[in-house]
Amino acid sequence: MNASLAQASAASDAPSPRHRLIVATSVALLVLAGMVATVFWSEAEKEVRILCGLMTPSTPAAEVTRILGTANRLEVKPAGVDPAVGSALTFDAPASLRSSRCEVALADGRVTTAEFTEDYRLQEVAAVLAGVLLLVLVGFQIGLATGRISGRMAWGGVHETLPPALRRASAFSAVMLVAVGWVLFEHAGITGFLPGTAIAETGAWAVVLLFTLSAVGNLASSSRPERRFGIPMTAALLLLSFAVAYAG
Repeated sequence: MNASLAQASAASDAPSPRHRLIVATSVALLVLAGMVATVFWSEAEKEVRILCGLMTPSTPAAEVTRILGTANRLEVKPAGVDPAVGSALTFDAPASLRSSRCEVALADGRVTTAEFTEDYRLQEVAAVLAGVLLLVLVGFQIGLATGRISGRMAWGGVHETLPPALRRASAFSAVMLVAVGWVLFEHAGITGFLPGTAIAETGAWAVVLLFTLSAVGNLASSSRPERRFGIPMTAALLLLSFAVAYAG
Protein backbone atom coordinates (compact mmCIF):
# COMPACT_ATOMS: atom_id res chain seq x y z
CA MET A 1 0.00 0.00 0.00
CA ASN A 2 2.77 2.44 0.93
CA ALA A 3 4.62 1.67 -2.31
CA SER A 4 1.44 2.21 -4.31
CA LEU A 5 0.83 5.53 -2.61
CA ALA A 6 4.44 6.59 -3.21
CA GLN A 7 4.16 5.66 -6.87
CA ALA A 8 0.96 7.63 -7.22
CA SER A 9 2.53 10.60 -5.46
CA ALA A 10 5.63 10.43 -7.66
CA ALA A 11 3.45 10.33 -10.75
CA SER A 12 1.51 13.38 -9.60
CA ASP A 13 4.79 15.25 -9.10
CA ALA A 14 5.86 14.61 -12.69
CA PRO A 15 6.41 17.92 -14.50
CA SER A 16 4.72 18.74 -17.78
CA PRO A 17 6.77 18.19 -20.95
CA ARG A 18 7.04 21.98 -21.40
CA HIS A 19 8.33 22.49 -17.86
CA ARG A 20 10.77 19.60 -18.24
CA LEU A 21 12.10 21.10 -21.49
CA ILE A 22 12.54 24.55 -19.92
CA VAL A 23 14.44 23.15 -16.94
CA ALA A 24 16.61 20.87 -19.09
CA THR A 25 17.45 23.71 -21.49
CA SER A 26 18.27 26.11 -18.64
CA VAL A 27 20.53 23.60 -16.91
CA ALA A 28 22.25 22.67 -20.17
CA LEU A 29 22.92 26.32 -21.02
CA LEU A 30 24.30 27.08 -17.56
CA VAL A 31 26.58 24.05 -17.60
CA LEU A 32 27.69 24.81 -21.15
CA ALA A 33 28.47 28.42 -20.20
CA GLY A 34 30.51 27.18 -17.27
CA MET A 35 32.40 24.75 -19.50
CA VAL A 36 33.18 27.49 -22.03
CA ALA A 37 34.46 29.72 -19.22
CA THR A 38 36.59 26.82 -17.98
CA VAL A 39 38.13 26.33 -21.42
CA PHE A 40 38.92 30.05 -21.77
CA TRP A 41 40.41 30.14 -18.26
CA SER A 42 42.57 27.08 -18.85
CA GLU A 43 43.79 28.21 -22.27
CA ALA A 44 44.57 31.70 -20.98
CA GLU A 45 46.60 30.30 -18.08
CA LYS A 46 48.40 27.96 -20.47
CA GLU A 47 49.27 30.87 -22.77
CA VAL A 48 50.79 32.86 -19.91
CA ARG A 49 52.82 29.86 -18.77
CA ILE A 50 54.08 28.87 -22.22
CA LEU A 51 55.02 32.37 -23.36
CA CYS A 52 56.73 33.07 -20.08
CA GLY A 53 58.79 29.91 -20.56
CA LEU A 54 59.95 31.18 -23.98
CA MET A 55 61.48 34.29 -22.44
CA THR A 56 64.70 32.75 -21.21
CA PRO A 57 67.62 34.84 -19.97
CA SER A 58 69.42 36.74 -22.74
CA THR A 59 66.35 36.69 -25.01
CA PRO A 60 66.54 39.89 -27.10
CA ALA A 61 63.89 42.57 -26.57
CA ALA A 62 62.85 42.22 -30.22
CA GLU A 63 62.06 38.53 -29.60
CA VAL A 64 60.05 39.45 -26.50
CA THR A 65 58.02 41.84 -28.65
CA ARG A 66 57.47 39.11 -31.24
CA ILE A 67 56.41 36.58 -28.59
CA LEU A 68 53.93 38.98 -27.03
CA GLY A 69 52.57 39.70 -30.50
CA THR A 70 51.49 36.07 -30.83
CA ALA A 71 49.32 36.26 -27.71
CA ASN A 72 45.54 36.17 -27.97
CA ARG A 73 44.40 36.60 -24.38
CA LEU A 74 47.14 38.51 -22.58
CA GLU A 75 47.33 41.98 -21.09
CA VAL A 76 50.76 43.57 -20.75
CA LYS A 77 51.62 46.08 -18.04
CA PRO A 78 52.70 48.84 -18.28
CA ALA A 79 50.46 49.25 -21.32
CA GLY A 80 52.39 50.02 -24.49
CA VAL A 81 55.76 49.31 -22.91
CA ASP A 82 58.65 48.82 -25.36
CA PRO A 83 60.86 45.91 -24.19
CA ALA A 84 63.82 47.52 -25.96
CA VAL A 85 63.82 50.50 -23.59
CA GLY A 86 61.85 49.23 -20.59
CA SER A 87 63.35 47.59 -17.54
CA ALA A 88 60.42 45.38 -16.58
CA LEU A 89 57.03 44.23 -17.76
CA THR A 90 54.29 41.93 -16.50
CA PHE A 91 51.63 40.09 -18.43
CA ASP A 92 48.60 38.15 -17.30
CA ALA A 93 45.22 37.06 -18.64
CA PRO A 94 41.84 38.57 -17.66
CA ALA A 95 40.12 35.33 -18.78
CA SER A 96 41.76 33.47 -15.88
CA LEU A 97 40.92 36.30 -13.45
CA ARG A 98 44.63 37.18 -13.44
CA SER A 99 45.34 34.12 -11.30
CA SER A 100 48.70 33.68 -13.05
CA ARG A 101 51.25 36.15 -14.37
CA CYS A 102 54.73 36.44 -15.82
CA GLU A 103 57.12 39.08 -14.51
CA VAL A 104 59.93 39.85 -16.95
CA ALA A 105 63.02 41.88 -16.03
CA LEU A 106 65.15 43.39 -18.80
CA ALA A 107 68.55 45.06 -18.96
CA ASP A 108 70.50 46.30 -21.98
CA GLY A 109 67.72 45.20 -24.29
CA ARG A 110 67.71 41.58 -23.11
CA VAL A 111 65.76 39.45 -20.65
CA THR A 112 67.50 38.86 -17.33
CA THR A 113 64.71 36.91 -15.61
CA ALA A 114 61.19 35.77 -16.42
CA GLU A 115 59.23 34.41 -13.47
CA PHE A 116 55.87 32.66 -13.77
CA THR A 117 53.67 32.76 -10.66
CA GLU A 118 50.23 31.33 -10.02
CA ASP A 119 48.01 32.34 -7.11
CA TYR A 120 45.84 29.25 -7.36
CA ARG A 121 45.12 26.49 -9.84
CA LEU A 122 41.64 26.11 -11.31
CA GLN A 123 41.70 22.32 -11.12
CA GLU A 124 42.61 22.36 -7.43
CA VAL A 125 39.85 24.81 -6.52
CA ALA A 126 37.33 22.80 -8.56
CA ALA A 127 38.46 19.53 -6.96
CA VAL A 128 38.10 20.92 -3.43
CA LEU A 129 34.63 22.32 -4.16
CA ALA A 130 33.64 19.00 -5.74
CA GLY A 131 34.98 17.22 -2.66
CA VAL A 132 32.70 19.27 -0.42
CA LEU A 133 29.64 18.44 -2.54
CA LEU A 134 30.66 14.79 -2.70
CA LEU A 135 30.83 14.67 1.11
CA VAL A 136 27.26 15.98 1.16
CA LEU A 137 26.24 13.26 -1.30
CA VAL A 138 28.02 10.57 0.70
CA GLY A 139 26.07 11.61 3.80
CA PHE A 140 22.90 11.67 1.70
CA GLN A 141 23.46 8.13 0.40
CA ILE A 142 24.27 6.89 3.90
CA GLY A 143 21.02 8.49 5.09
CA LEU A 144 19.16 6.63 2.35
CA ALA A 145 20.89 3.36 3.18
CA THR A 146 19.98 3.66 6.85
CA GLY A 147 16.42 4.84 6.22
CA ARG A 148 16.99 8.25 7.79
CA ILE A 149 16.23 10.06 4.52
CA SER A 150 13.02 9.60 2.56
CA GLY A 151 13.31 7.37 -0.46
CA ARG A 152 11.26 9.94 -2.37
CA MET A 153 14.48 11.92 -2.82
CA ALA A 154 16.27 9.26 -4.86
CA TRP A 155 15.94 6.27 -7.16
CA GLY A 156 13.03 7.79 -9.04
CA GLY A 157 11.12 8.71 -5.89
CA VAL A 158 8.99 5.57 -6.14
CA HIS A 159 9.51 4.41 -2.54
CA GLU A 160 8.88 6.38 0.61
CA THR A 161 11.05 3.85 2.42
CA LEU A 162 13.69 2.20 0.27
CA PRO A 163 13.59 -1.60 -0.03
CA PRO A 164 16.71 -3.55 1.05
CA ALA A 165 18.09 -3.80 -2.49
CA LEU A 166 18.05 -0.04 -2.99
CA ARG A 167 19.46 0.53 0.48
CA ARG A 168 22.42 -1.64 -0.47
CA ALA A 169 22.70 0.28 -3.72
CA SER A 170 22.84 3.54 -1.77
CA ALA A 171 25.55 2.16 0.50
CA PHE A 172 27.54 1.12 -2.58
CA SER A 173 26.97 4.58 -4.08
CA ALA A 174 28.46 6.18 -0.96
CA VAL A 175 31.62 4.12 -1.42
CA MET A 176 31.76 4.96 -5.13
CA LEU A 177 31.42 8.68 -4.40
CA VAL A 178 34.46 8.51 -2.12
CA ALA A 179 36.37 6.88 -4.99
CA VAL A 180 35.15 9.62 -7.34
CA GLY A 181 36.51 12.29 -5.01
CA TRP A 182 39.86 10.50 -4.84
CA VAL A 183 40.10 10.35 -8.64
CA LEU A 184 39.42 14.09 -8.92
CA PHE A 185 41.99 14.87 -6.25
CA GLU A 186 44.53 12.70 -8.06
CA HIS A 187 44.03 14.42 -11.39
CA ALA A 188 44.08 17.87 -9.79
CA GLY A 189 47.46 17.05 -8.24
CA ILE A 190 46.24 17.36 -4.66
CA THR A 191 47.16 13.74 -3.97
CA GLY A 192 49.69 11.61 -5.81
CA PHE A 193 49.15 7.92 -5.16
CA LEU A 194 48.54 6.82 -8.75
CA PRO A 195 51.59 6.23 -10.96
CA GLY A 196 51.71 8.55 -13.98
CA THR A 197 48.87 10.76 -15.16
CA ALA A 198 47.04 8.66 -17.76
CA ILE A 199 45.02 6.67 -15.21
CA ALA A 200 43.91 9.78 -13.31
CA GLU A 201 43.07 11.61 -16.54
CA THR A 202 40.97 8.73 -17.84
CA GLY A 203 39.27 8.46 -14.46
CA ALA A 204 38.50 12.19 -14.39
CA TRP A 205 36.78 12.07 -17.78
CA ALA A 206 34.89 8.96 -16.64
CA VAL A 207 33.64 11.03 -13.69
CA VAL A 208 32.45 13.72 -16.13
CA LEU A 209 30.50 11.04 -18.00
CA LEU A 210 29.10 9.70 -14.73
CA PHE A 211 27.72 13.07 -13.65
CA THR A 212 26.40 13.74 -17.15
CA LEU A 213 24.33 10.58 -16.90
CA SER A 214 23.33 11.43 -13.32
CA ALA A 215 22.15 14.88 -14.38
CA VAL A 216 20.08 13.38 -17.19
CA GLY A 217 18.57 10.89 -14.74
CA ASN A 218 17.63 13.62 -12.29
CA LEU A 219 16.11 15.74 -15.06
CA ALA A 220 14.02 12.74 -16.11
CA SER A 221 12.86 11.90 -12.58
CA SER A 222 9.16 12.13 -11.77
CA SER A 223 9.92 12.88 -8.11
CA ARG A 224 9.87 16.57 -7.23
CA PRO A 225 12.11 16.17 -4.14
CA GLU A 226 14.65 14.23 -6.20
CA ARG A 227 14.65 16.84 -8.95
CA ARG A 228 15.01 19.74 -6.52
CA PHE A 229 17.96 18.17 -4.76
CA GLY A 230 19.55 16.19 -7.56
CA ILE A 231 19.48 18.57 -10.52
CA PRO A 232 21.54 21.43 -9.00
CA MET A 233 23.83 18.97 -7.21
CA THR A 234 24.69 16.88 -10.26
CA ALA A 235 24.89 19.93 -12.54
CA ALA A 236 27.41 21.54 -10.18
CA LEU A 237 29.42 18.32 -9.91
CA LEU A 238 29.35 17.92 -13.70
CA LEU A 239 30.80 21.39 -14.17
CA LEU A 240 33.39 20.99 -11.41
CA SER A 241 34.52 17.57 -12.63
CA PHE A 242 34.83 18.99 -16.15
CA ALA A 243 37.03 21.78 -14.81
CA VAL A 244 39.28 19.22 -13.10
CA ALA A 245 39.41 16.95 -16.16
CA TYR A 246 40.09 19.75 -18.66
CA ALA A 247 42.39 21.99 -16.64
CA GLY A 248 44.23 19.12 -14.99
